Amino acid sequence: MAPYYYLLNSVDMGINSANNDLNTAMVGWMDTESFLVIQSGYIFSYLLVGGIFLLVCLLFFCIFLYKFLLIDIDLCKL
Repeated sequence: MAPYYYLLNSVDMGINSANNDLNTAMVGWMDTESFLVIQSGYIFSYLLVGGIFLLVCLLFFCIFLYKFLLIDIDLCKL
């Protein structure tokens, strides 16, 4: 559920993080091009974290299926 949240809300979280960075580090003033670069960097980082988290969760889910469901099936009897 958390990877889906990161991927679904990455744009909103990136915009909020860029605005917080603008208000704290730059005291409310920055040119538009620099702000858009920082904003796209935050959005990309949230997409990257969500994608990696999703891949790790899918990997563990596949391992779970293999270890706990497929081992119980005797493939020689099929």
